[in-house]
Amino acid sequence: MRALGLDTSTLTGSVGVADQSGLLVQLSVATRDTHSVRLLAAVSAVLDAAGLAPADLDLIGVASGPGSFTGLRIGMATAKGLALALGRPILGISTLEATALTVHRVSGAPLVCVVMEAGRGEVYRGIYSFAEGEHRALDAESAMSPVQAVTGLPDGCLLAGDATPRCKSLIPSPAGRLTLWMETLPIAATIARRALNILERHEADRRAGRGLPALQPNYLRPADAELTPVRAR
Repeated sequence: MRALGLDTSTLTGSVGVADQSGLLVQLSVATRDTHSVRLLAAVSAVLDAAGLAPADLDLIGVASGPGSFTGLRIGMATAKGLALALGRPILGISTLEATALTVHRVSGAPLVCVVMEAGRGEVYRGIYSFAEGEHRALDAESAMSPVQAVTGLPDGCLLAGDATPRCKSLIPSPAGRLTLWMETLPIAATIARRALNILERHEADRRAGRGLPALQPNYLRPADAELTPVRAR
């Protein structure tokens, strides 16, 4: 089985194709505008590089957040359109989880804390442990201050994500008990693989007539527009 993965949750997005054995093709898509300008062209380029037609895909996976509200809507709308046109299932994958999985795959770290820039002076945080080929969240994904994000982290934890440089100076003593991963990695292929894994595990449910998890954006907090009171004219 093959899956397409889309990530538009940050300005450094990506598109990838993977099967159960791993990455087939992946392309980073960085933009200063919105991902709507390049996303479909990137999908076409990735499929061409993999030697695949859209009909060869079995599943669409998309980053469900947290991240840019506009970016998430673009990615999820594109994924829904592709899934509808192809008659394929679609699954949303947490951006924080996919980042942790990607960093773990490269580094082998047993504990990964992902911190993403969230605006309003906050970061998004997710902490994951890895053992025997499985992973689990150690805490609920949430938005918090950078100080809160790095306080009380387990020893030996690897700190990763685009907010790592800002959080670096806030890490409490003793120095060296945390590892920093400063590189930003594309996560679309990880999203595709994770979606395939979930699809396989839900196959019995599908045969019993129970659907896959509904696609929902994982904003973690209200949009700015929802927090700003409307002025009377």
